[in-house]
Amino acid sequence: MSISVFLMVCFVLTSDGIETIDVGRYADPVKCYDCLSYSHSSNNYCGDPFNGSHPSVNHTLCRGQCVKWVRSPVPGVYRYQRTCSDNLRILMTIHLVCMEESRPGTGRICFCEKNDCNAANSIRKGNVLFISTFTLLWIIVSYVL
Repeated sequence: MSISVFLMVCFVLTSDGIETIDVGRYADPVKCYDCLSYSHSSNNYCGDPFNGSHPSVNHTLCRGQCVKWVRSPVPGVYRYQRTCSDNLRILMTIHLVCMEESRPGTGRICFCEKNDCNAANSIRKGNVLFISTFTLLWIIVSYVL
């Protein structure tokens, strides 16, 4: 139990923010990538790895947060969407973190608030190293004590 709580705290501490954000709170808009494509398409410019220079990738000014949403509508097919939270019809509190959908393996949505931040492919290597290091230290300290 204590290790899982510790991991959750590390994940929150390594995210870009931990507070709940009210959409429209910020006066200055941020610039977000805006695109939609599917993994089974030969033209998957919005997927991972992301091709931000593709002619079909646009930018949008956003008063909310930038979003990257990856869903699997059917097994083996992924829908990649990068946009502004203002363009989505979702009923949820927005946090500046990534969240899994309630049904495992069906999707993941990430929110961020810096220019072009929704270009990311995955968790930054620095965050993975931070989490791994503190997890190892936690296990060692727990074992010794």
